[in-house]
Amino acid sequence: SQLRLGAHTALSIAEKLYLAGIITYPRTETTKYPSSFDTTPTLEDLSELSPGWLGQAAKKLLRRGPTAPR
Repeated sequence: SQLRLGAHTALSIAEKLYLAGIITYPRTETTKYPSSFDTTPTLEDLSELSPGWLGQAAKKLLRRGPTAPR
């Protein structure tokens, strides 16, 4: 992954986001998203609401510009 996160770290982050009310469920059964999925609002929320490295990573992705989800 571009963020170079292991599964344990990713799940830990998802749990923190879930407990903070930023996401509704910390797991997903798919890694495929529709081509119409707009990542910008999610990244904007993360950049504003997440302190530390996660917020910084979201800001970096926003500066790079939108990319199509996989």
